[in-house]
Amino acid sequence: MVGKEAGIFAPPTETGFRPPVSIRNSEVVIFPEVRLTRRQKQMLTLTVQGLSIKDIAEELSLHIGSISIHRRHIKDAFGTDSMFQSIIKAANMGILDVSELTKGMDKEALEKLSKRELEVLESFSNSNNPKETARSLHIRPSTLHKDCDSIRKKLGLEKNPQRGLAYLPSILLYMGAKKENVLPPKEFTDLSGKQKVVLKLTLSGYSAKQISEKLNHTTNCIYARHHKIFESFGVSTFTELLIKLVDKKFLDPRQYIEDVKKADSNFLKNVDSADISSLLSVISSDEWVFLNAFVTGNKKGTTNKEIADVLNVSTVTIHGSILSISKKLGGAKREHIAMWYLAATNAEGE
Repeated sequence: MVGKEAGIFAPPTETGFRPPVSIRNSEVVIFPEVRLTRRQKQMLTLTVQGLSIKDIAEELSLHIGSISIHRRHIKDAFGTDSMFQSIIKAANMGILDVSELTKGMDKEALEKLSKRELEVLESFSNSNNPKETARSLHIRPSTLHKDCDSIRKKLGLEKNPQRGLAYLPSILLYMGAKKENVLPPKEFTDLSGKQKVVLKLTLSGYSAKQISEKLNHTTNCIYARHHKIFESFGVSTFTELLIKLVDKKFLDPRQYIEDVKKADSNFLKNVDSADISSLLSVISSDEWVFLNAFVTGNKKGTTNKEIADVLNVSTVTIHGSILSISKKLGGAKREHIAMWYLAATNAEGE
């Protein structure tokens, strides 16, 4: 069926939707539910890269009027009312590679965002428009606009120059992090700003006393924030917290060990923290069994008594083994021992 402007219509999909595509001067690129010309794919990519309509016209040697026609065809192909929703759909379908588009962006900056700001990005990533997003989060459109501007500034990103796409870079960064499974854990986003600072410093190897001096707070204040952090993650000890963060890929045990070593020169002084053979040379075979059970038990929230029952030994034996390992590692704390174990065993798995 021939349409206006020498376009053609693709065969109906299962939903009955027939997206129009132009084949003038371009080969047709076919995706599961959408057909795009090579030129339209180029337009999507250049738009995401932050070029204005005028710049895209110059880049593709097209008249601005032709750009408008291509934009309309793209929106028709995706069944959307805006380029914004078309780009988000293209990213969700894999037509646009968000990992490649966000390469080099600081995904760790997402940790700076509040819980609601992340919810805003999640809503947009599901192809919801601003009106739908504001309604789903029960906020005013003006509040949503302020949130989007705050998100952009925290992520250190420039606005996209095209109308309606100002905050597109922030959304694609979020989608890229989600695809790579490097989003901050939900428990982390539930923390207050000050609690996040304390947690990050803790994960950088700082003790409660060092954090209190750095932030000019009392040690009791830091302990109180630690307690709130434990509650948020549903744990009762630092060991459980650190192991949980490693499982969520929010913490690299080897980097953690290196940070602790910088803070305490005696820790692992003569041991390679990422060498499994070095680990086995330091501790006995029995201690290895107890250490393995200790870390595995903390992953599952198992008590020392339950661990002892499984190994058919007393809790005194468990405590004695951990204390012995601690002395061999320069007086390491339990959480440090667990991270050392994970750093070494993860390295062996690689």
